[in-house]
Amino acid sequence: MKVNNIIYHTNSFSYKEANNIKNFCLSNKIKFFIIDNLVTAQKVKSYGIFLSSKNKSRYFLNKKFYIIGSAHNQLEYATKYAQKCNAIMLSPIFYNNKYSNNKILGPNRFNLVTREWKTPIIALGGINQKTLQKTKLLNCSGLAFKSLIDNT
Repeated sequence: MKVNNIIYHTNSFSYKEANNIKNFCLSNKIKFFIIDNLVTAQKVKSYGIFLSSKNKSRYFLNKKFYIIGSAHNQLEYATKYAQKCNAIMLSPIFYNNKYSNNKILGPNRFNLVTREWKTPIIALGGINQKTLQKTKLLNCSGLAFKSLIDNT
């Protein structure tokens, strides 16, 4: 499996640790993103920034930055579109412990919701060995997952 991007959460941020991860990413041709912290992303010189669904601020970003946004519905998509995100992660696609069954989209609703969206869409949430085959039904430009890696 080829890894294209790594998104780094800055709750317990260490510049040394972030630089080590960034250097690993550079040497392996992996794009490195920082979550919700523009100052840190600029300081570390990451490839871009990941804007969580909770982030509603308007960034004045350097054109060198690639911006990925996270959304759970049409309203959050509109916010991410206004933030000029280059790609948007939509979740949850499949059941996981974080969301109840009535919150998940599934392949059909995912495709209906994103049908008119103008930015590249990345499917996120509940992607594991059991649901990996179903991702072929999704009209998206990429997949994001953690549990698939955690369980291997």
